[in-house]
Amino acid sequence: MPKKIDRIARGGRGRALVPVLVLFLLAGCATTRQSPQTVRRVALENDEVLVVETTYPPKVGSTPMHTHLWPHAVYVVEGGTLQTTAPDGSVSTLELRPGQTLWRGVQSHSTRNIGPTTVRIVEVEIKNASTAPRPAEVFPVR
Repeated sequence: MPKKIDRIARGGRGRALVPVLVLFLLAGCATTRQSPQTVRRVALENDEVLVVETTYPPKVGSTPMHTHLWPHAVYVVEGGTLQTTAPDGSVSTLELRPGQTLWRGVQSHSTRNIGPTTVRIVEVEIKNASTAPRPAEVFPVR
């Protein structure tokens, strides 16, 4: 097996993790509440990643101001409308669709579900993003 592909098979720094990490969400996870209605579940945390599933009920789900310390991918399980507020007070509205994937940098914000549907997202924060191999390095294009 080529060295770089073998590294993934052994659980090295390969970043083809999202499908595997979503499976961890189906297993038992630590659960914390951000508001009486919002549920945040840590599916996996180690030296490499932090994987969190957050469920925002319609109209009431929210998280207080918090900081994402690392760049992260966001996978939308159930879509809807979220509103984020930055520390400077600027507001952004996100229309999310099931299956959509977003890339977000290091940031601080609060989040609120302002729509009529439950929104559920899975965030995969990459703690060592600068050391992650690029897809072409892991699976060379021929």
